[in-house]
Amino acid sequence: MSLQKVSLLFLIFLLFSEAVDAKIVLGSRRNDVHGVYVMDDDGSNQTLLVEEGERWHPFPDRWSPDGKKILFKNRFGQFLMNPDGTNFQKLNTPNGRIGAMSFSPDSKSIVFNMIVNIDIKEIKTVNVFHIETGEVKKIADVVASTCDWAPDGKHIVFAEQGVVGGVGGTLWIMGSDGHNPRKPLKPPILGRFKDPR
Repeated sequence: MSLQKVSLLFLIFLLFSEAVDAKIVLGSRRNDVHGVYVMDDDGSNQTLLVEEGERWHPFPDRWSPDGKKILFKNRFGQFLMNPDGTNFQKLNTPNGRIGAMSFSPDSKSIVFNMIVNIDIKEIKTVNVFHIETGEVKKIADVVASTCDWAPDGKHIVFAEQGVVGGVGGTLWIMGSDGHNPRKPLKPPILGRFKDPR
């Protein structure tokens, strides 16, 4: 590739990077006010969207890929709202300990791992919440410490919780319907290689 083409591509990249208007969502305490804030990626234009009480702090999980919704949670549940703080909506998720939540690439669904206690037994599942219908569907009975969508929207990746204090887990992938869970990488098999000497 010629120097002129490289220079042109670099200039286009710089122009594009200057044109991007990125926003950041965060849970924070500013001037003794706890809440969900948004700001520009340079730290300017900090705006309070939801003010929370002193004892329960919001934890923003994600901004939807289409930029139209912010997902956050507090001790009262999981919520969606518009980026300007309007259209506040509590999600009708099952009772249980819900882990991190993640939007599908098309922004229509949310995947999350959950633990429910039934008859003194912990049931661990991965579930998908459909935003338009409000339906929650269990897709897998797996022990996941966190889960997320693959960029193609056809797969879900999850970390299997480690056996010692949640450490040492393994990465898995499965279909977006929960079928065919598998490890994407096989660990190296030790002790099968001969010494070349």
